[in-house]
Amino acid sequence: MGNIYAKTKEIAKQLGEGWSAREGTWGNDRDAYLDGPGGEVVHVAGGTTYQNPGRLVIRGTLDHKHSRYNEPRHEITVSAEKTAAKVAGDITRRLLPGYREGLELALKRKADHEEWEAGRDNLVKTLLGSLPSSYALGHATDTVTFGGGKYGERGVGGEARVLSGSEVEWTIRTSEVGSLGLAELIAKILRESGKA
Repeated sequence: MGNIYAKTKEIAKQLGEGWSAREGTWGNDRDAYLDGPGGEVVHVAGGTTYQNPGRLVIRGTLDHKHSRYNEPRHEITVSAEKTAAKVAGDITRRLLPGYREGLELALKRKADHEEWEAGRDNLVKTLLGSLPSSYALGHATDTVTFGGGKYGERGVGGEARVLSGSEVEWTIRTSEVGSLGLAELIAKILRESGKA
């Protein structure tokens, strides 16, 4: 089934202000996208010989990084013979209400994740400025190594891994004498926080 892009342009006009069409990625004019005014991205494709023949398969897309594996699929099929106005009506009535709810949730998850990442990055920067001989490896943006390369000449150092904007997991290597001082410091922190 070809001419999907041309049909999608007509559907975009019928959907109204803020909607536009763009070519798809499958090639041979087998698919296209509708971009909506609220960040909607709707994929339009022709059915295959074995699945949905003679129909358009229309899916609301979500960013896979911020949606869950068990999200409901926002998908409808309509006859390829329907006019653009009728397809636009089906999209408005049957697809968009549920899809917009899913999109809103995905956008909220994305904003929450970006806020979490910003908190993590700020804490990593603070730790880098506070710990001696510290560095972060490019691929491990949540971990700060301190004390020098594999903990420097003195063999004292470790890693701090930021688990969230407010929780850090520490791995510390020290001498026996250093461990006693560290134990005293941890006991003091626990007493002051009311945990001991």
